[in-house]
Amino acid sequence: MRRSAARTRPSMSSAELRGAAATELGFPLYHYRDRPLYGSFVNLTGTLAPTQSGKSRKDLVHKVLDAPGAMLCSTTKLDLVEFAALSRSRRPLAGPVIVYDATGRLRWPAPLRWSLIEGCQDQQEASRRAYTLVEAAALRVEAGGGGGAGNDRVFRERAVVVLTAYLVAAAVSDSSVDTIRAWATESPEPNASNALPTQAGERPPPSRPGRRLPADPRPVKILQDAGRAEMAANLRAEMDLDPRTASAVWMSVRRVVGAWTDPRVRDLLSPARGRGLDVRRFIGQGGSLFLIADQQQAAEAVPVLTALAEHFLRTAQDMAMDYPARRADPPVTVVFDELANGTPVPRLAEVISDAAGRGVVIHWAAQSLAQLERLFGSVGEREVRDNTTTLTAWGGIKDDRTLQWLSDICGTYERTRRQSQADGLFSRERHSYSTETVPVMRPGQIRELPAGKVLALHRGLRCFVADAVDVTERPDNATIDADVATLRNGSAIPIDDRGYCTGGTRGIELTASSTGSAPRRT
Repeated sequence: MRRSAARTRPSMSSAELRGAAATELGFPLYHYRDRPLYGSFVNLTGTLAPTQSGKSRKDLVHKVLDAPGAMLCSTTKLDLVEFAALSRSRRPLAGPVIVYDATGRLRWPAPLRWSLIEGCQDQQEASRRAYTLVEAAALRVEAGGGGGAGNDRVFRERAVVVLTAYLVAAAVSDSSVDTIRAWATESPEPNASNALPTQAGERPPPSRPGRRLPADPRPVKILQDAGRAEMAANLRAEMDLDPRTASAVWMSVRRVVGAWTDPRVRDLLSPARGRGLDVRRFIGQGGSLFLIADQQQAAEAVPVLTALAEHFLRTAQDMAMDYPARRADPPVTVVFDELANGTPVPRLAEVISDAAGRGVVIHWAAQSLAQLERLFGSVGEREVRDNTTTLTAWGGIKDDRTLQWLSDICGTYERTRRQSQADGLFSRERHSYSTETVPVMRPGQIRELPAGKVLALHRGLRCFVADAVDVTERPDNATIDADVATLRNGSAIPIDDRGYCTGGTRGIELTASSTGSAPRRT
């Protein structure tokens, strides 16, 4: 790990590397033969574990607490927030700590406000956000999840075109999410198709008696006036589809914008001008962002928070290119607890392929391969697996496909088999020896792993069984216990409205230096 740190922490001198704590050079894993294991920042990790297996308090919590730079943690429960949020605020040079609990169980002093529209003047950014919003919203109603097939897949693709146009139109006209929702949900009067704006010299579409547009045509004119003629034409074409097709397309759009009627979601998406979360600045400050949501208790917020999580990932990767070594230093950590239920980033398979090469370290957890396939499709699920260099499995998994796959990749070994044979009671025994190929770990052995034991597979090493370390065994457990009590008892949380620890030293923003290898203070 220290050898690879010269590449993953290029801002540190040789002397600093030799004297640095292990958590500055890598992330904590497990214990093996009573010795702690750490992973280098060139690795991404994945965890397959059934619900209530203890992965949050015995695995992910250590990665969250010890992340050396900016960190995003997406989870479905309060556990990781209670264990780590206040500790993250007390780190040396700590950045702001922001918590958004979509379930409404925790009121954090520093509220999250993020403009979904800001930055969408860039059509590519608008398209990425639209895709994430549409696919994440579809997970609530589609058994096939974001990788669905058939007609609905086609309708969702067209819905991305529509929502992209809405986001760009809102950005160029300085409109709000309420305006976008109105565009998508308020149908004009019959025969309004005749009023669709057209480009100069273009013949308007023929009149259809009783024809009703699927939505408000005003965004078409906004885009035309802003010089986005091609996008305006695309939106106009979608509006002029056969009514049944258009209805199906706008149904996918309304899955997204309908959730914005929730006051908490609207509040999240409606920051005052200049007061919303600037993700680039937040990462530069070494901030920590906790997102709490799931498909059952806070389904309305999931698409928006998923879009924010993907924006965080993309921004971190883009920022890495500004560093002299073309990788974020210190690394940016992203933790997805319950990936399929929290913020199911649909394009994670694309992001994960070169994330570690840019200093963005991703740790994900899921309950089975079936969950990953539902989320990413069969090809995307394999890409996520193949690009995850450190994979662990916990006991209690019951999905036979997951167990058999784990057994297969653990490999086999040759075992000597002895057979004895005799012709009669008093005859001399004859012995024969043969070899047989047997699995290193049978599916049943993996399922029966004791509590606190994990099967670990790291790159090209042989598989091994390691010990997970409970949060109560950490040397700072007394402080963590006090933090948990503070958050659970309704005590005053020592965080100001900007996310900094009250009474402590505020963080120092780190930016990539154009002249040296180390980030500079600003």
